[in-house]
Amino acid sequence: MLLREKQRQKFIGTVLTALLLLVNACGTPERDNPYDPKSPRYRDTTVLEGTVVRFYPPFAPISSATVTLLPDSFSTKTDAAGRFQFPSVKVGSHRIAAAKEGFSGDTLNWEITLWGHQQPVLHLDALPRFEQVKIRTRHISRWWPPDDLYFLEIRVILTDADGPTDIAAAYFSFPDAAVADTLLPGDQMNEFSKTIEQRDLPLTSLQELIGRPLFLYANDRAGYSSTSGPYYITRIIEELATPDSPKGLETAPNPPVLHWIHSRGQYTYSYTAEIYRDDGGVVTRVWRQEGIPAATDSARVQQPLSTGIYFWTVSVVDRFGNTGRSKEAAFRIE
Repeated sequence: MLLREKQRQKFIGTVLTALLLLVNACGTPERDNPYDPKSPRYRDTTVLEGTVVRFYPPFAPISSATVTLLPDSFSTKTDAAGRFQFPSVKVGSHRIAAAKEGFSGDTLNWEITLWGHQQPVLHLDALPRFEQVKIRTRHISRWWPPDDLYFLEIRVILTDADGPTDIAAAYFSFPDAAVADTLLPGDQMNEFSKTIEQRDLPLTSLQELIGRPLFLYANDRAGYSSTSGPYYITRIIEELATPDSPKGLETAPNPPVLHWIHSRGQYTYSYTAEIYRDDGGVVTRVWRQEGIPAATDSARVQQPLSTGIYFWTVSVVDRFGNTGRSKEAAFRIE
C-alpha cells in the first residue's frame, strides 16, 4: 500500500509540473512574426517598386525619369527598363511623382502596406518640341496702291516623340500687345505657320511689336502643352534699294543687266533680285538670284528672255531673313 501511495503522489507531481510549465509557456509566448507589432522582429517599412512608361500603348519604358516619393521627398531614377525602387518605405499614404524633361509629369496616390506587393505604374506623355522657329518681317514697296505692305511671318517645325500625328495644334501670343492667333498647318505634317498683315493687327503699325516678347505654344492629342519663347522681332527693313536700270518700260538688252542704288542699311545683309513677266495681268516669275553681296549693285541675267513686258525688283535680306522689297521697275524685251 505504501508503494502505491508513493507512485500516486509521484504521478500527481509530474502532472502538476507539466501543467505549470504549460501555464508559464502560455504566459510568455515567443513573438517572431514580423507583422506582429509586439514582436521584436516587427518592421514598419517595406520595399516599393514600380515602373515609368510612355502614355500610349505599347507603353514603352522611360529611362532616367526622376521619381519622387512624398511627403518624404525621397528621389530616385528609373533604369533602362523604366523601373524604380525605394528600399525602405514606411506604411501609410504616399504620393508618387514622376518627371522627365520633354515629358508631362504624372502622380499617383499610393497606400503602402506590409503585406501588399502592388507595383505602381506612372505614364508620361512626350510633349511637342519646337525644333525650328523663324520670326520674320516682310516690307513690300509698290507703285500702286501707293501705301507699302508690312507682314509678320511666323513658321515653326514641331516634333513629338509620340509621333507627328500626336501634335494637335500650335498658336502664338504677344501677351504685352494682346495679339494672339492660331498657327495653320503647313505642307509638312509637323509644320505650322502664319502670315499676318499689318492692317489685321489691333495696332497702328507692325513696328509696335518690336521689343515685345512672343511666345509659342503647342498642344498634343492628350491635352498636354509645351511653350517656347520668348522670341522677338529683330528688324523691319525700311532702308530699301532702288532699281536704276532698266526701268520706265525702256527696251533692255537681252539678256538684261539689272542695276540698282544701294540700301543705306547699317547692318549685315545681301540682295535678292527677281524678274517677272507680265502677260496681260498674269504675272509669272522667270528669274531669281539670291545672296548677292551687299557691296554689289548689279546682277546679270544668264539666259535670254523671250519678247514681252517684264518688271523686276531688288530686296534687302538681313541675316535673320527679314526682307525689304523695292518698288517695281518695268522694261521690254524685243
